[in-house]
Amino acid sequence: MSSFKRLEESQKRLNLALKYTSTAIWELDLDTHEVFRSRDHDEIFGYPQRQEHWSLESYYEHISASDLPAFKEALSNIEAEGGLDVQVRLNRSDGILQWLNIKGKTETGKDGKAVKLIGVINDITNDKIIERHKDDFISIASHELKTPVTSLKGSVQMLQRDANRQSERTRRILIGFTG
Repeated sequence: MSSFKRLEESQKRLNLALKYTSTAIWELDLDTHEVFRSRDHDEIFGYPQRQEHWSLESYYEHISASDLPAFKEALSNIEAEGGLDVQVRLNRSDGILQWLNIKGKTETGKDGKAVKLIGVINDITNDKIIERHKDDFISIASHELKTPVTSLKGSVQMLQRDANRQSERTRRILIGFTG
């Protein structure tokens, strides 16, 4: 098999892996703000067809207004941090709300200054939904467990107040229960 054929096969496998993991690859030129991106990048943002041009500012119009400051702050710190790792809500072009994890590492030029950011964008919407369900379940379970424990504590406190009128057996049980 020729080198070119192996390269084509490798590219095909990479594209399939990206598609089935809801992941896109992106590269941001820090001077021009132009974004080079993998084939499925634009689909994550709700576009059925690849957009002709994509820049850093293209992200701004898609990231929810409440998450945009955190995204911009992460971008302003990429030199010091050596990259970025931020979770944002996305307002897709088709109106669907989606969660993304945007990650990237800087690549530096000969002068040591960051010239580009290369990374991945992962759709983490399902993870966020599962996390929300888990938090709701824990909140409900915690509330449901507190109610009988509170009632039991109240009953024990009533029995303790009237300990002189209790049988010896009841007093022993109360001492064992309250320690």
